[in-house]
Amino acid sequence: MEMSDFIIDGPWMLNSLTLGDAAQDLVYSSDGTNLAVSCRDGTVSIFKTMDLFTSSPWGRTMPPPNPKARFHASPLSAGYGAGTVLWGCGPTERHIYTSSEPHDPDGEGKDKGSHLAHDVSRGTHLFRFDADESGDAAAISPDGRSYALITCGENNRHPLRLYDVARKLRHSVAEVTLEPSVSQSASFEVTKATFSSEGRLLAVARSDNALHMYDVRALEKGPLAVFKHDVGSAGYGVVQASWVEGRDRRRVGIVSGGNDGCVRLWDPSIALSDKSQGKVLARTDFDVGYFAMGDMWAGEKPLVLGHCGGGLYVYDLLDGDGLAIASNRDRG
Repeated sequence: MEMSDFIIDGPWMLNSLTLGDAAQDLVYSSDGTNLAVSCRDGTVSIFKTMDLFTSSPWGRTMPPPNPKARFHASPLSAGYGAGTVLWGCGPTERHIYTSSEPHDPDGEGKDKGSHLAHDVSRGTHLFRFDADESGDAAAISPDGRSYALITCGENNRHPLRLYDVARKLRHSVAEVTLEPSVSQSASFEVTKATFSSEGRLLAVARSDNALHMYDVRALEKGPLAVFKHDVGSAGYGVVQASWVEGRDRRRVGIVSGGNDGCVRLWDPSIALSDKSQGKVLARTDFDVGYFAMGDMWAGEKPLVLGHCGGGLYVYDLLDGDGLAIASNRDRG
């Protein structure tokens, strides 16, 4: 049999789902067995991954599966959409955490929000967190025990609260208000929050083109470090942040992408004034839309970057200075 007999002409559709409203996010559980789909109407539907991607033996589209559970991120009467949706892991792997956000913020921080924990295995609501402002961003620690929730309140205040979700505590165990913006626009939003692998550090990416880093053991002391991208034209600021580690895991860094068109590497273990801070790993002529870091030791590409001009770059080599070199795969 010729090799051409094994070549697939192109992808084909396995399933088509009709949801109650426009889908906003797709989030896999930590083990990949479940997929959460959040919608603009505030619903979060949970599907078994195998139900979605099992092909028909007759080569035809399978009947759409029913969700194993469906939750509401906010009361239907509120008219809010589902914002951040996160799965737990470890002791909280059966749990999912949701926040609601208004479709049209009032601009004054008076919008309210619902922040809930649900048990997927039982299809039940667990508890409501004590925060009541509109959702901004959230992160779950790698051990699944801590949940960081950032909201947007009045007077452009952004509380950062830390919860002990392993013990199902609805009241925060620590809280701090994020530093105000120093940009020309006093208002800002948090675009991303992420824990380091040991769960001690929390990076907060902001729309004012800055990345703030906190030690969750001492939130009340404020940020350990503030990393700033160059000031560019008005945009979305720092839209993505990703932790990186040395092979021995003794040294960590944080990589961020901002509206200066750069993906930069920051080292929390050295002085902010050090010339190596903010080293440019990739540069584009447009705002960074999204990037992903790969594991080179597992054969993955070190960096994939998409910018707001519609281009996609794959970086797969390092030059003498350790900088990534594009492999000429711009697909804009």
